[in-house]
Amino acid sequence: MSIKKSRFHYWLGVGFSVVLMAAFFKISLRQNQQDLASAVYRNHVSYQIATDTPGQSTGSDQNHIDTTLALVSFINSNGHGIPIADASIIRINTRQAWQLMSGGNSVLLDLRGYDDYQAYHPQGARSFSATRMPDLEETFADKNATYILMQWENLDFPTIIHDFKQSGYHRLCVLDMTLSRPGPYKINEWEQENFPVEREKVFRFNGVKIKLENYEVLLDSLGHEKKLAQFPKPNVELLLQYRPHIVEHFGYDEDNEEFRNSLGEIESIISTATLADGKIWVGFSFYEGEGDEGCGGIGFYDMTTGEIGVLRHPAIVNHSVRDLMVTGEMIYAATIDEFELSREVGNGLVMIDRKTLQVSAIAPPGTSIVWHKDGGENAGLYYDKSISEILADRRFVAKRVEGWDPHELTTALNLGLERYMIQTADRERQ
Repeated sequence: MSIKKSRFHYWLGVGFSVVLMAAFFKISLRQNQQDLASAVYRNHVSYQIATDTPGQSTGSDQNHIDTTLALVSFINSNGHGIPIADASIIRINTRQAWQLMSGGNSVLLDLRGYDDYQAYHPQGARSFSATRMPDLEETFADKNATYILMQWENLDFPTIIHDFKQSGYHRLCVLDMTLSRPGPYKINEWEQENFPVEREKVFRFNGVKIKLENYEVLLDSLGHEKKLAQFPKPNVELLLQYRPHIVEHFGYDEDNEEFRNSLGEIESIISTATLADGKIWVGFSFYEGEGDEGCGGIGFYDMTTGEIGVLRHPAIVNHSVRDLMVTGEMIYAATIDEFELSREVGNGLVMIDRKTLQVSAIAPPGTSIVWHKDGGENAGLYYDKSISEILADRRFVAKRVEGWDPHELTTALNLGLERYMIQTADRERQ
């Protein structure tokens, strides 16, 4: 009897071991199949993204689903993407965004207004203001590309995502730019990871870092700043020289002491900057309201000679310069008017020929209002973008602008534009 029990226990143990081994084998096989499937998806995504071409369309909802699943698999293979809104939109972190963008596999879109984008944005990001959604399909024709939408504060993100989806864009990721480390110094996740950013008033030239602050040009060496040059600060005399009609705003004549006392701050901040021909070119802006006034214009700092130049052309002196582009032949200045409760187009995009000094301008069609406290129709659809995009927009119309008087034009032509600007800066300092 004991022998029978022993044999029974023996075969029972053998049977249990076989069942256990079979279970382990089945689990292992299933895991290997999943790993293989994941690898296939990863390879498919790399191939799919690399071979997408602008304008290509799958023409089928199933293909949209397949590419979405492939994108989700790719993101998950490089960290965990979090689905938001629906299964086809996933939230990614900065490392995933950088990897996708650096590989040429996606478009990183900054949806803030163009002014905010100008001042600061992650390197490689493209500007597409949320005010320009009606132009989405014309601006980004490839609906099969992967678009990373940067989520900033004060954006109606659910509506933005809805508009993308309704327009047929199915490969969407979201990068939250509002996340920051705890503590008094709020740094977004992009900078926490030390990924590069672009700042409008910071330049690198011949291995050195140059910054613009207030009216000054500063050399930044390991955090120690040295002043290289300073643009002339505006005062009442310059204001009356360049904008004599300003007294009409206050109801006084220019010699009236009460007029001078009524003026608040006279300003002319550096609002935009660009690097061209070894010079940092800048645009000046001012706020006009509540007694404050100022002068618009263009300037440059020559990083080889250290010279400063200033241009107060009649087409720009009464307006702020919000964006600037300089080529070998032309200076392009996007102007704007900054009032207490509104912003307006000003003279639109002013174009100055550097050789002939001929000036022309184009402006958005319709209203000149860019923003108003009461809302309503505005020109943001046309004007909330870069100068290169403005030049390519055939909807803009020619605008008549003020020119120099013949004597001043002759002087500038004889000196050449840059020498004329240097003399103007010297005169303003005096």
